[in-house]
Amino acid sequence: MIQETKRQWLNYFLNIHEIKIQEYEQQYQNEFIQLESLLSNNNDKTMLNNIKEYINNRIQRLKRDIFDKMAPFRRIILQNRQRSSSTKNVIGVSPEPYLDLISNPFNKRQWNYLSLGPSYIRLNQSAIRPKCQQETEIKNQHKDIYSKVENHLTGHPHRIPRNNTIFKQYSDHLLAYLNQIYVSPLSYKDQLMSREQAQILGSIRRIIINMNLIIPQTFFFDTNAFVELSSNPFNEIFDKVVQLLGALHQKGLIRKWQYEQMMPDRTNDGIPVRPIESTIHAATTKISKFLDKILRPIFDDKCKDTTIIDGASLITELSKYNKKGLLKSTTLFCTFDNRNLYTMLPQEETLDILMTFLHAHGYRKVKGISIDTIKKLASIILKDNVFAYGKKIYKQTTGGAMGSSLTLTLANIFMSAWQKKIVEEQTKTGEFYGR
Repeated sequence: MIQETKRQWLNYFLNIHEIKIQEYEQQYQNEFIQLESLLSNNNDKTMLNNIKEYINNRIQRLKRDIFDKMAPFRRIILQNRQRSSSTKNVIGVSPEPYLDLISNPFNKRQWNYLSLGPSYIRLNQSAIRPKCQQETEIKNQHKDIYSKVENHLTGHPHRIPRNNTIFKQYSDHLLAYLNQIYVSPLSYKDQLMSREQAQILGSIRRIIINMNLIIPQTFFFDTNAFVELSSNPFNEIFDKVVQLLGALHQKGLIRKWQYEQMMPDRTNDGIPVRPIESTIHAATTKISKFLDKILRPIFDDKCKDTTIIDGASLITELSKYNKKGLLKSTTLFCTFDNRNLYTMLPQEETLDILMTFLHAHGYRKVKGISIDTIKKLASIILKDNVFAYGKKIYKQTTGGAMGSSLTLTLANIFMSAWQKKIVEEQTKTGEFYGR
């Protein structure tokens, strides 16, 4: 209780100091604008530039001094934390990297940073880069985004002339937005964290280069979901897809427009199989998009009570939970993550669960297509998925392609069946569950 009160008072005083700093910053900006206006009227730009340079150097020096003075206190706090008896009772649930070396060349800070994994969202490192680097990055980002948008809008079906003033307006707005993102200053706390992360990352890179280390992703080894093929099976899969769609159309199980919408493009000769990151040109891509288009709205409607779309929807649900008087100081929050979900889905069981899901909600047909036909189409998407990776060709034997539109919907439906008992138990006790 006393510790919690101390933390609250500490946060209170820190917020007061943050507000004071913002007030001083605003006062400084106002005074500097007046000085800038005065010197500009006197045509004394050299003195103004010298003053700017001096102020910037002074600010950076003060920040470095503060950071250096904080380092001993940070070490003391960390040591006290490590000695704390309560810390020893905490069980870590963070992912940890696997080290295949005789000795660990990384210190604790570097190792903890590696443990965050590739999905960790780091602070905006561009905000602490020199201004020239920021300007270069802004220029490159602007050129890349603008050219893509311009090429899209000038092509079919929009065909907007390139000299249209809308492009100039878009270019100006895009540039202003990028400047706002890259140039907007971080809070002092975030600046310190960004610099610390940059230093740790730099030290990790130096160790990797000096010791000639390799940090691979162990995805293939962990999942056992892929088998290497000796030849490219694209033509075989392509013919199989065409034959299936043709047979379904001839039997009247799918309509003509559905047949045409799912038929792969025959004009692209020699299309290679796609890597796992993308299935944009795979033979089953159009079937996947079509099925996802008709099945996803069903899942979204039937499972909306347990679906968390984003952070805002989570806050909304927690607010409802709080208004019911269920949120207490003893309430426990639990999170879990399904590792490699897409690639660990059992294919046959996933198809069976899809059928059960549609049956349970009264569907015998979806958009005029029987659920048995839907199962056949979904089956060819899951079971005939091959891709190129590292100059080798693999077939996926478990789960679905991460770049396939239908995979997300199938995974959601599979998880809705898996979580059914948990949801029922939570509902009985008035608790909240969301995914």
